[in-house]
Amino acid sequence: MTLVANGAAVRVQITATCFEGDVGGITPTVTQAAGDRVAQGTQAQSFTCTGQPQQFSILVLANVNGAPFRTGVALVTTQLQSCPGANCTTIQTDEVVRIRR
Repeated sequence: MTLVANGAAVRVQITATCFEGDVGGITPTVTQAAGDRVAQGTQAQSFTCTGQPQQFSILVLANVNGAPFRTGVALVTTQLQSCPGANCTTIQTDEVVRIRR
């Protein structure tokens, strides 16, 4: 994960796979302790599933009322949704990552 604009955002790289033709949605939330404050942001992205692994580069902005992101450890919680019509399936992953410059 890469720090962007002095902590105003981070760029998250995610690979996801879902069934060909499904409508997909991916939503990473990045949370980081920043002293006695918390830096956090969420960004959703929609896509059409290909049935193959797809790579996404998602810019997650820090919430304006929180702290900016900084280099170091952060938690990324990602929700992936796959919808073949009205019957959607959602999975969630949690991963501790390093934010780098």
